[in-house]
This record gives sequence, structure tokens and C-alpha cells, in this order.
Amino acid sequence: MPHPRIVCISHDAVSMLSELDALSYLVGRPSGICDEKLKSVPSIGGYGCPDLAKITSLSPDYVIGYSDFHASLIAELVSKHISTIALNHSNIEGIYSALRLIGGLVSKYREAEELIDRIQSRVSAVETD
Repeated sequence: MPHPRIVCISHDAVSMLSELDALSYLVGRPSGICDEKLKSVPSIGGYGCPDLAKITSLSPDYVIGYSDFHASLIAELVSKHISTIALNHSNIEGIYSALRLIGGLVSKYREAEELIDRIQSRVSAVETD
């Protein structure tokens, strides 16, 4: 399968791709990210007001957003036959699920599980202090 083209409409999804060393999949990102590695990746507008025309012009294979906040935009994208992933990570287990989902999307299963293990270790260390 060719390298999927991903547009993230939320900063957290960009962070997850970054942590999985998968930023090369990113073809569109929300504005306001100051990471030098992402300067060449086109902005699709702000987190609260992503530009639907800009997103569709990037011909993404997948658009990743946050379920509650981006629900109406995700519905519009689906109506245009664009595959979407609506993350819903309101707790730590949701974050783990999102990491596994994105890790699978970019063929970084092992890296996702290793990242989850590191996070779990940090959480355990804080809980025992």
C-alpha cells in the first residue's frame, strides 16, 4: 500500500504522529504549530475553523480530528467521500486507543505500543509518589 496522505485538524493528532516518527505522512496541519519540521506542511486553518476547501485540495487519504469538536466538519468530509478518523480521547485509555489507531494507520504498531509502555511507566511513577 502506498504511503497514506494524512491531514490532521487537531494538534494532538500531529503530536501523536510526531511521537511515532511518522510526520512524513502529514500533508496538512492546523495553524499555530511552530515546529520547524512542519514548516513545509501546508496549514489547513485553525483548530477551531479548519478550511474545508484547503483540506480537500490536499487530496488526503485520511483526515484525523477530534470527535466532539470537529463533528460537523467530519460529517462534511464524509459526505465528500473522504475517509475520516474521529478521535475521542477524553481519558488516558482513550489516548492509548488513539495511539494504537494512528500507529496502525502508519504501520507503526510496535512504536505505538512502546510509546504507550513509556507513558504507562510515567503514570505509574507519578501515582506511586
